[in-house]
Amino acid sequence: MNRKILLVSLAALFMVPAFTTLYFDSFEWAFENTEIPLSVGAESVWAANDSDVWAVAPAGFVSHFDGNRWSASRPVTESLYGVWGFASDNVVAVGIDGIVIAWNGANWQPMSSNTSEVLIDVW
Repeated sequence: MNRKILLVSLAALFMVPAFTTLYFDSFEWAFENTEIPLSVGAESVWAANDSDVWAVAPAGFVSHFDGNRWSASRPVTESLYGVWGFASDNVVAVGIDGIVIAWNGANWQPMSSNTSEVLIDVW
């Protein structure tokens, strides 16, 4: 089950219905561009806190929210469907062909999953 809605705190709710994020700051909703291409759209979202939010998408796109703005990268070309973390420097994303990548606080590194099955979620 991919997470497209995530309550981070009473003051921060993130929704990734497509290429944009709906962010509720306890007063009002705001639309924010995740920097993921319009044709792709986000699949899953996870947050360590309201200033450290990750979203993943098909075609290998990963987007990060630092509390002020979203920035996107493309650490792999394979589609990503799930993201989950344990801390700001320990985030895992999974996807097609058994792909697993891990964020160590500085960059994404490949991990072995020993499968070629589609991985749609992680936690």
